[in-house]
Amino acid sequence: MKTVLWLVTVFFSITIQAQNIQQIDSLNVVLCQSLKDLGTIDEQGIDKVLEKHLPDFFERHKIDTKEKSDSIHMLIYFRLQKECHPFVAYLATLDENKSDWKILNEKPKNNSTKAELKKFFSTTDFYYKEYEGNSITVKINSNQYSEKFEDGSFSKLEFIKTSDSTFSLKFIESDNRKRKNLSVKGEIYHYGIYGKGDTYYDVWTTTDNKQYYAFRFYIGKP
Repeated sequence: MKTVLWLVTVFFSITIQAQNIQQIDSLNVVLCQSLKDLGTIDEQGIDKVLEKHLPDFFERHKIDTKEKSDSIHMLIYFRLQKECHPFVAYLATLDENKSDWKILNEKPKNNSTKAELKKFFSTTDFYYKEYEGNSITVKINSNQYSEKFEDGSFSKLEFIKTSDSTFSLKFIESDNRKRKNLSVKGEIYHYGIYGKGDTYYDVWTTTDNKQYYAFRFYIGKP
């Protein structure tokens, strides 16, 4: 089976059901632990991990066609990026980082003033950059958070202020290939503001296993 580079080229659209996601996430816990056990992750190592665990999973869940198999591979690829830090770190080595995303060793200390934080929550137009450099336009209107991608696709989420410096986003829907395979309706993502520049806010986000990442929310439109 040909690994991450092969997985990225798969363009199947998947109708995600909660039960299927639970099965995939349970599998990914096992896959991620096996990746951690490798120490150093490379393409060959990922092949071995998949070849070790997928046959039993396919047999248990009656994955008996190429279409089903390809769909499972796609879900594994995207869902691993949610909670498996070693896998995310490996993907980051494959392409040049054309954004300001970075991996953090710990939760950053908040250096924003009360006035800066208040201004953030009253601003409606932002944009941020994906790893490959594409700009995503963000519109925040009350509790509605919408994203527009350069290919014309969109995502809709619920915006929830959780403190003076933090907020959560609850996924509603998306027709963007990455986002609709990464998230299911009702999943919640956590964010915090920890710094302010002339044209941007520094923002952290975290996974359920407390791995922190940082990026910038630019004010206005790209």
